[in-house]
Amino acid sequence: MFFWKSKSQPDKKAAATVKLLQDIMAERSFISVSSNRWQASSLLVSVSELKFVLDNLTPQSCNPLVQPGMTLHLQGRLQGVRWSFQSDVLSSSDDDGETLHTLKLPAHIQHSQQRKEFRVPIKSHPPLLANFRRMSQGLIKGRLMDLSLSGMRVAVPGMLMDLTQGEELSAGHLLLPHGTIDFKAELRYFSYDRRSNQTVLGLYFHDLPQAHRRSLSRLIIELQREMQRTQSP
Repeated sequence: MFFWKSKSQPDKKAAATVKLLQDIMAERSFISVSSNRWQASSLLVSVSELKFVLDNLTPQSCNPLVQPGMTLHLQGRLQGVRWSFQSDVLSSSDDDGETLHTLKLPAHIQHSQQRKEFRVPIKSHPPLLANFRRMSQGLIKGRLMDLSLSGMRVAVPGMLMDLTQGEELSAGHLLLPHGTIDFKAELRYFSYDRRSNQTVLGLYFHDLPQAHRRSLSRLIIELQREMQRTQSP
């Protein structure tokens, strides 16, 4: 006589965790990796039922700081949903000059999607543009993907390197049909889309003057109305 063993709830939870990590790996989404004393970014390169592997950390100086048994905090975004979890380091190894870090599959992943203001997608022609500065790379130019009173998503050609969640972006200019809005922003999340060869940045506005907020509000209302007109039968 044979007995079939039913799948337990922990098995289902582990399968869901593996699926999420595989989706993050497929999207080539950057991951923020941090301990109590440092913060870095990386990419997922391998996922299995019991463990996953992170690529070389950026900045490089963080790689020697990763030790077996250390607990790391990982977070990022996937399709607009913020996720985070903690995981223990199993080992680190050298692969053709690159350091790979193997971590234990997390028992739980937290998800959240908090958005106070309506975010309208940008599909205008010609596209709306934004430029801003990073201390390490100078002026960066990108195309708006969506916009709200609290921030925006910007697509930048190519793969931006050494991005860090939380870094400050200065001297920003939002180029709108009726003028230019200056802004400062914080980098909330980022991911690289291999198919289109562009880096998508999620920016959060800092200290936006009321006059600029009113201009943004008028533009968002116009874009909403245009979107409703195009969607009407």
